Amino acid sequence: MSVTIHAVPVSGGEQTTITVDKTGPDTGTLSTDGQSFDVFNVKASPDGTKLVCNTQVFFWLVKITVTVLVSHAPDKATVSVTIENAPGHNGTTEYVVTGADETNLIQFVVDSHFPALTQA
Repeated sequence: MSVTIHAVPVSGGEQTTITVDKTGPDTGTLSTDGQSFDVFNVKASPDGTKLVCNTQVFFWLVKITVTVLVSHAPDKATVSVTIENAPGHNGTTEYVVTGADETNLIQFVVDSHFPALTQA
């Protein structure tokens, strides 16, 4: 089970694709900007608007958060990808996506039935 969305950085730049695959109950792969990461401890909000996971990069345990900023507008949808504790790159990148890709990403997260994300 997977989903691929086409995204353009809000700050400008080339279109990229973001692909999320479910490979197990709380595992998967996340690919963006030509890089692919095996992810684990995947958790998701019940409404499908947030996915939080971890990946291992050398000795670092990296946290990745994908958030859909719901807009209900056909060309104004935004998806943010936040990377924390990574060697060399940390921060949030916001992407503009189509309304269809926004819907597809949310539906994928809901249909994947990852463990529920709880607020701390």
